[in-house]
Amino acid sequence: MTTLKTDALCSLNDVKLYYEMAGSKSEDDDFVIDLINNITDLFETFCNLESFKAANYTEYIDGTGGKYIFPKNIPINSVASIYDDPSWNWSSFYLINSSNYRIVDKRYIVAYDEYWSKGDQNITITYNAGYSTIPGDLKLICMEEVVRKFKNRTMLDLSSKNMPDGTISFVEQGLLKTTKNILKKYANVRLL
Repeated sequence: MTTLKTDALCSLNDVKLYYEMAGSKSEDDDFVIDLINNITDLFETFCNLESFKAANYTEYIDGTGGKYIFPKNIPINSVASIYDDPSWNWSSFYLINSSNYRIVDKRYIVAYDEYWSKGDQNITITYNAGYSTIPGDLKLICMEEVVRKFKNRTMLDLSSKNMPDGTISFVEQGLLKTTKNILKKYANVRLL
């Protein structure tokens, strides 16, 4: 039996309710769970995130000598600690006081009066990022993409089909344009 990832954007039951399959035990359940897992992975890759669900992270970042640092995962909920240590010892001497920086728009961190030093992975940040509850629009597009992939699984390479009464055109195989537009608002776009 296939298991649903702990950070999946929706559940098998969500998809069944959406697709009006509620209460039925389907031989396709494992396939639908695989689709949910794969669509979740695809969305995370598209948005450049490890997960949409809230989790704790420790990350090493190259210091640029500027005022900003951009952790990989967003939204940033809280910061436990930031060290700026070019020697990688991470002693308390290099711990940055939380009054010297702040989280901006839950997307990046800015230093108040100082600049982060320049170096290779000289900044380590321990923080919490992600959503404790998956936003409704994100959950909905996951369910829509899962149902679309499920329904079109036998027509992977077809773009149109000639029928006796006319030609039927099929939707492109990649993510829908509306899906991409919603995902863009969750994407972690790093400024250089």
